[in-house]
Amino acid sequence: MKKNKTIILLIDFKGHPILGDEYVNNKRYSELQKLICNVEKACCFAHLESELYFVSNMGEEYDKKLNEILKMARTNGFKILQISKTLRLNDGDHTIEELSKHIKDNFHFQIDPSNTQIIIGGNNLGGCVVKSKMISAVYWTKLGYKTTIHVPLCGEYEQTGINQVEKTYYGFQKLYTIIKDYKAFDIHMSSEWHEIKNI
Repeated sequence: MKKNKTIILLIDFKGHPILGDEYVNNKRYSELQKLICNVEKACCFAHLESELYFVSNMGEEYDKKLNEILKMARTNGFKILQISKTLRLNDGDHTIEELSKHIKDNFHFQIDPSNTQIIIGGNNLGGCVVKSKMISAVYWTKLGYKTTIHVPLCGEYEQTGINQVEKTYYGFQKLYTIIKDYKAFDIHMSSEWHEIKNI
C-alpha cells in the first residue's frame, strides 16, 4: 500500500527580519526544528501512513538559518527541495503546476489531491501565505488539496502596526477577509503539529 504524502511548503520563509521582533524572527525556525528533530513527539505524522517532504521557494543562497535546519532534516531522513530563483518563471513566482513538476523531478512522485496534503508556513500570513503567490493556500484548496496553514510557522511583516502584536492582528484580519472573499473555507489552521491529521 502506497503512503500518502505531506508537503510542508515554506513560502518566503526568511521574510523581512529587520521589520520583526526577536521572538517572531526565531519562533518559526524553532517550530520547524521541533518537527524535524523530534517528529514522534511533535506531531501525529509518525503513526499515520504519510511521508513528509519539505519544499522551500527560496534556494540555499537566501537563508543560512533555514539551510542549517534543513541540513539536519536531511540527516534525519527527510526529503528536501529548495528551489532557487533561477528556476522560477512568471516574474519570479511559481505556479502549482511548476512546483508539481519540481516535486516529480526531485521526489519521483506526482502530487494529487487524493494522496497529497499541503501544509504551509512562511511570510506574510495575510499575504504570500494565504493569497499573494500563485502557490499560496487559496490556490491549493481551490484545486481540492487538503490545505493547512500552520500558524507557528508564519510571520507577519507586511501589515502596518507599531509592534508585532498589531501587525499580527492586522495579518489575521487580512487572512480572514481573503478566505471569505475567495470562499476558501476548506483551509485548515493549526497551532500544534498533533492537530494536523492525515488526508
